Amino acid sequence: MNAAGKITYTNRTRHRLRIILEPWAEEYGIDPDDPIDIVMQNGSPAGHLEIEQTAEGLTIYGWEGSVMSIFRGGKELAPSPQR
Repeated sequence: MNAAGKITYTNRTRHRLRIILEPWAEEYGIDPDDPIDIVMQNGSPAGHLEIEQTAEGLTIYGWEGSVMSIFRGGKELAPSPQR
């Protein structure tokens, strides 16, 4: 069974936040008042999404077989370069 979902998230802080997608270690910068869509797809109905919030942003954990992408205004974002 293939499942899909979308979460819309808006950074309501005054600071740029990080969104990290795990286990891929992809990092995205989200500006204040910036809405994004987090789109998930998987081939395994047994998996579930986990989200952790810190002062720096969110870490979103996928599961085996899952695929996640981040969109802003309908356009897929590329991960930020690694430091």
